[in-house]
Amino acid sequence: MFYFAYFNHRVVINPCEFGPRQRMHDIAYSKIIHELEGRLTVDNTALLLVDTVSASDFSPPKIIQGHGGVEYWVRCSGMFFHPRRGEVVTGLVERVTASGFFMNVGVLTVFVSRAKIPAKLLLVPGDSPKADDMQVLPEDYSDIICVGKHVRARLIGVRTDQRTGLWAAGEIGDFMGPVVPLTPVSTPSFSPSPSPSPSPSPSPSPSPSPSPSPSPSPSPSL
Repeated sequence: MFYFAYFNHRVVINPCEFGPRQRMHDIAYSKIIHELEGRLTVDNTALLLVDTVSASDFSPPKIIQGHGGVEYWVRCSGMFFHPRRGEVVTGLVERVTASGFFMNVGVLTVFVSRAKIPAKLLLVPGDSPKADDMQVLPEDYSDIICVGKHVRARLIGVRTDQRTGLWAAGEIGDFMGPVVPLTPVSTPSFSPSPSPSPSPSPSPSPSPSPSPSPSPSPSPSL
């Protein structure tokens, strides 16, 4: 799907852009980014330059006859997007029709026909499931294809066009189809329980002082 490769590119610099050598090299590098990044290269093959990593080797400048400018041949390295037949991709469903659905895999548009979809999967045309369809849809929505869902499919053909970009046809095989998002498992948080504060020990109550015993009254004398 993604490849790192080297390539050569011809850069033309106009006379108004002449200057020191380092400035000429910087202008050539910016022209490479502007002319190639995000576009199909190598004669309309399914090879799209995603990022220019470096432009290191510059040929000696050559004056263009009748133009006044100079040309450089630059040795560059970059990251390419190259979808191939048989690859399994995951994309976001953009549009659902009665004949199939379209999904986006980055800059690649993939169409999956209804004939290439298993019978157990249900297509829901429109922007979202309607109220009438909610009665026949499963509760977890794992067997439906509607706008906004991620679907995994296999590429069975790739077509390129400079005007419309990359197009592909796909099919849903075994272990493919709508991607069910994983529900995050909530980990219980263990907060230390506060240690019990020591209860104050009861102070001993003062013992009652003994009441004085009554003194014996004197007996009457006879």
